[in-house]
Amino acid sequence: LSMRSRASVKNFIASNARVGIGAILSILLTPLIVKYVGDVEYGTFRVFIDVFSYFSLVDIGIYSSFIVVLNQKLALNNSSSTSRTFNVAKRFYKRVFSVALIIFFITSPLIIYLVKTEELSQSNIYISYLILFFSLFNLLFKVHQGFLEANNESSYISVGGIIQNLVFSLGSLAFSYYGFGLIGLSISFVISSLLPYLIYFLKVRKVISNVKVTKDEYKEEVKNVNKLTRANFLVHLTGKFSLYSDTLIISFILSPVSVTYYFISSRIITLAATLPGAISSSSWAAMGEIYHSGDHVKFNEYVLKISRLILVSSLLFIAPLGFISRSFVNIWIGQKYYLGEFFVSIVIFNLFVQVLMNFWGWCLSTTHHLDRAIKMQYIGLVVNLTSSIVFTFYFDEVGPVLGTLLTNIFINIPWLIYLMKVIYGISPFVLLRSIFQHFFIMIFLIYLYLKGQIIEVSIWGELIGSSLLLGVVFLIVVYLVGMNRTEKKFYLDLVKRLIRR
Repeated sequence: LSMRSRASVKNFIASNARVGIGAILSILLTPLIVKYVGDVEYGTFRVFIDVFSYFSLVDIGIYSSFIVVLNQKLALNNSSSTSRTFNVAKRFYKRVFSVALIIFFITSPLIIYLVKTEELSQSNIYISYLILFFSLFNLLFKVHQGFLEANNESSYISVGGIIQNLVFSLGSLAFSYYGFGLIGLSISFVISSLLPYLIYFLKVRKVISNVKVTKDEYKEEVKNVNKLTRANFLVHLTGKFSLYSDTLIISFILSPVSVTYYFISSRIITLAATLPGAISSSSWAAMGEIYHSGDHVKFNEYVLKISRLILVSSLLFIAPLGFISRSFVNIWIGQKYYLGEFFVSIVIFNLFVQVLMNFWGWCLSTTHHLDRAIKMQYIGLVVNLTSSIVFTFYFDEVGPVLGTLLTNIFINIPWLIYLMKVIYGISPFVLLRSIFQHFFIMIFLIYLYLKGQIIEVSIWGELIGSSLLLGVVFLIVVYLVGMNRTEKKFYLDLVKRLIRR
């Protein structure tokens, strides 16, 4: 690995730990926000956020393509070429911003049909949603975030994440306390989503020169980016529909209150998944460098190593939460918001495999093979949406996560293993043998959750003490059973670095 790539992989824990701290602080304020704003309005706001997330698609996949191209330019240390690519992308995002505004206002009336409640007036729902359009201004500074990501400067993005979490939580609490309800949540979201981009802008403007771009240079830059754009757009389009359809389905079939229960029961688990997920998002640049250098044997070796490392991290950070989720939700906000061990078990397993699949997806993207996954995404989307809708009628809030589980087991995982074989020559037998023990441990843990082998306490002190003890036990078991020599050394080095800091 190059020095830049090694630095990226080594620093992923530090940057994401800072995000985790900010997220934990925001979690502690959620019960107060829900108390003042109410279950219906909070659930309605979660629907807003998932609908609004689709506006990231208006760049038609340029962002993912842009950071891959920019990463290659940065690796060559050519500041002029880097600045030219940056300025071309900046010009493009001005157009994206205009298109996004038009689409937002045309589609905004649909929001009142996605929220199934009679407790809120349609005018209140519509006005609150319209406020979110101010967040689209971050599109004008999206390239600044992309530069930091491509340059492996995730620390600034993590700081932005902390600010966003804290400002949203504190702002929501203040507005809800004074009775602003759904409108207050929307205003808080706008403010918190724009502030991180101010940080990115201030950082990047110091290192990017304002070079002039000729028509021929503009066409050449666009051509380089467009080579990857179609596949990135289609994969992200289908991925977004699969990822953010859950709350929309629940809200439409059940109610916004059910969205609140769904969000709260899975909140701490999804936040914990950002830590193992950070390995894949921090290692794609290194994997691309290895592949494009022509050392495909080494690339395949690192696919296996990092896949195992992601699953080990998931066992350490995600798996223990099944034992404490009931007590955590009960103490945190109340027992009625907990959807049960069956729901939690499926969420944990889905995230366990999702962070691994994300890494394999990054490998396809950075090696310019993402187009091979488009058919898988189409079929997965249809299966996921269809099964999620059907299951929601029969299993309520558990339905969407069951649909995702079905899609992951029968479509996504087998298909990605097949692509690893046909594209990179990685034997399915070798790949499965490498990660089998981690899946076996996770399935055994899920069996324990479902059998009721969980921690039940009623005060924070007992929960914190039990969680610390549980964490130590998991660390010892995974260290002895789930890690090889390389992984043991990796985590020992991380502990030493954190202690020195």
